[in-house]
Amino acid sequence: YADIAASHVRIRASDVTDQLRRGATLSFDAIDELHEPLTRLSESFETFFRSDTQINLYAAWRALHGLDLHRDDQEVFILHLEGRKRWLLYGSAVDGVDRAELSSTTVPPAGASLDQVLEPGDLLYIPRGCYHVAVPMNEATLHLTVGVKTPRGMDLLLWIITRLRTHEMTDRELPLFAPPAERLRYAEELRRALLDGLSSDLVEQYVCETSGNSKTRPSFNLP
Repeated sequence: YADIAASHVRIRASDVTDQLRRGATLSFDAIDELHEPLTRLSESFETFFRSDTQINLYAAWRALHGLDLHRDDQEVFILHLEGRKRWLLYGSAVDGVDRAELSSTTVPPAGASLDQVLEPGDLLYIPRGCYHVAVPMNEATLHLTVGVKTPRGMDLLLWIITRLRTHEMTDRELPLFAPPAERLRYAEELRRALLDGLSSDLVEQYVCETSGNSKTRPSFNLP
């Protein structure tokens, strides 16, 4: 929906509008980078959860769902702002759920553990890994999704590896053909290097050392 000529990009507004008129959903990712009140909201979530946060905006005008039944790898908070939208949550598994009619007619499958119509001012929490689908109700609707990427065990392990990258042990070749005693010495040195500087409370140390690595939002200032 854009004409690209050299360094100039022009949106074909009529084409976009036509899609929205026919039922498409407008998605604006990371709107917290552009709107100061949402920047403050996102930062308050980051402060509380000590995790990266991103806010997306979704607008729809008809009765077609924008996303199929899916699950997210983050905690999601739905902040409903305008109109009404039907939300269905199915839990962590959808084995046996018939999704045949969803793609063609926007008929949500049966078996939802939660079937709720959200109205302006409502808040819905969707746990990480929970399958869900949102269905508009043929009226203008607007909502925000606040996604919180809470750290997991793998994030902590990757952080430990990152700390070790500057250690001289990481640049040494593995003693593949050395005698067993030498290989054991190498393994013990590597083990000590891995544990060096790690506190007994790894979780707190991880959060403290990585808190400055959360995403930075751009700052716009016109001349």
